[in-house]
Amino acid sequence: MTRHPCDIHKIADKCGVRLLDSNGPHRFDPRRPKVCFAKGTLRRIGQANGEGHLALVLRLIVETEGNAGELYRDTLQAVSALLLAHPGIVDRGTALFDQFDAIDLADMRRKAKALAKGLRVSQVMYILIALELHQDRPIEAEKAA
Repeated sequence: MTRHPCDIHKIADKCGVRLLDSNGPHRFDPRRPKVCFAKGTLRRIGQANGEGHLALVLRLIVETEGNAGELYRDTLQAVSALLLAHPGIVDRGTALFDQFDAIDLADMRRKAKALAKGLRVSQVMYILIALELHQDRPIEAEKAA
């Protein structure tokens, strides 16, 4: 596996995301929009898939209606996995952001936690997000195109 150089601070800054330490004084504050404590997850995603991929993951979360506070590890992993498994959805461009506007990632994460018996929450979230995106426009069709 190729390891990509990745400056998570630079990417987060470009996306308007503030990175905080998970063991810092802010860890017990209620989650605020565009604040992320999951530096390790960001680093793993960026090193595995590149800065462009990481930037798109962050943008899909923070630049969509009501989701800017959902920078949790499980959500980041689910969105990243979705983009990797279905690269054709990136071709949707602004329509992809519009589709993410219709998804309540906080509600989806709560549902995934309730359903994730024996599975990782990020895996269940991946499926739930894929189903939402598939309703408007089948994902398989984009692979073949």
